[in-house]
Amino acid sequence: MSAAAQELCLLYDLRRREVIEVAERLSKALDEDHRVNADMFDITRVTFSSNRHANTVMRALEADLEKADLPFLHLLTALYRIGMEASQHLGDFADKTAFAAAAGEELDALTRQSTPAYVLAHTLTEIKAEHALTRLVTAIQYMERL
Repeated sequence: MSAAAQELCLLYDLRRREVIEVAERLSKALDEDHRVNADMFDITRVTFSSNRHANTVMRALEADLEKADLPFLHLLTALYRIGMEASQHLGDFADKTAFAAAAGEELDALTRQSTPAYVLAHTLTEIKAEHALTRLVTAIQYMERL
C-alpha cells in the first residue's frame, strides 16, 4: 500500500466516527428531501420546479463543515470523489486496496491545494443529499473492508 493510501487509512481510522456522523446527517437530509422536496424525485416531470428545494438539514451540515478543520474536510472530499467513481462504476476497485490508493492520491492532491474550508463545505453539500449519501456510504463500505 502506498504512503498516501496508508495516510488515508490512518486519518480515516482517527476520524471514522465523524465520517459516519456526516453520513447520518446526509440520511436525515435525504429524509427531508423526500418530505419537503418530493418533486426532485419526479422523473416524469418535463418542466422545472418553482420549488427552491431548500434543505435545512443540508444547510446546517454545510455551516458545521465550514467550521471543521481542513484535514477532515480533505478526507471527506477525497472519500466523496472516489466514492462517486466507485458508485458509478467509473473505476476498477476490485482489489480492496485500490479504493484506498485512489482516495489516498486524491487526499494528497487536496492537501497540496489551498482551498478554503467554506469552499470545501459548500462543494460537499451542493449536490443532492441522495447523491452525497450514496457517495459517502460507498466510500465507507470500501474503507471498512480494509
